[in-house]
Amino acid sequence: EARIAAAETLAQAAAEKVATLDATLSRALDELASRVAAGGRADRDSERFYLAAIQLRTALQGSGGYARELALVARVAGPDPALREPLATLASHAEAGVPNFADLRAAFAKNIAARLPPAAPAGAPSLANRGIALVRSILPPGQPARGDTSEQRNAIAVGMAERSLADGQLALAVDQLLLLEDRGALIAAEWLRDATARLAADRAIGMVVAQAFDRLATAP
Repeated sequence: EARIAAAETLAQAAAEKVATLDATLSRALDELASRVAAGGRADRDSERFYLAAIQLRTALQGSGGYARELALVARVAGPDPALREPLATLASHAEAGVPNFADLRAAFAKNIAARLPPAAPAGAPSLANRGIALVRSILPPGQPARGDTSEQRNAIAVGMAERSLADGQLALAVDQLLLLEDRGALIAAEWLRDATARLAADRAIGMVVAQAFDRLATAP
C-alpha cells in the first residue's frame, strides 16, 4: 500500500507539471499570435519572403530545376526593382537547373583534364612534353615543333584550373580556362558555359537572400 501511495503521489506530481507546461505553452502561443496580429500583413510578408528565399537557395545547392521555388519567391516578394535582375538571371535556368560545384568538378576531370592533360610538376615532365622534346631532337635546327607553344600554354592553364578547383575556387578556375587556345578552347566551351551559369546563379541568389533579410530586419 505504501508503494501504491508513493506511485500515486508521483503520478499526481507529474500531472501537475504537465498541466503547468501546457499552461505555459498556451500563454506563449497566445503571445506569439498577438504579436503576429499586431505586426500586420507587411511583417508576415517579409517572413514569407525570407523563408521562400532560403528554400530557393537550398534548391540551388543541387543541380536540378528550381522553377517552383523561384515562382514562390517572385510571388511573395512582389514588385521590387532591386530583384528584377537576379530573378531574371535565375529564371533563365529554372527548368533545367545549373550544375553544382561537385558536378562541375567531375565534369572538368572527365571532359577537360582527361583530354587536355595539365602541365606536370617541375622535375616531372609529362608524356606530351617528352614527345615534344623527341620531335625537337629530330627536326632541323631552328625549325619549331608545330603546335608546341599552344599545347604548353593550354597544359599550364588546365593545371592552374585543376588546382583552383581543388581549393574550391570556381571563379578563378573559369578565368584560367579562358586562357585556353585553339582546340583547348573548343573542348572547354561547354564546361565554361555551365560554370559561368553557376557563378551567375550563386551571385543572384545571394542578392535575393540579402534583400529578403533586409526586409525582415526592417519590418515593423
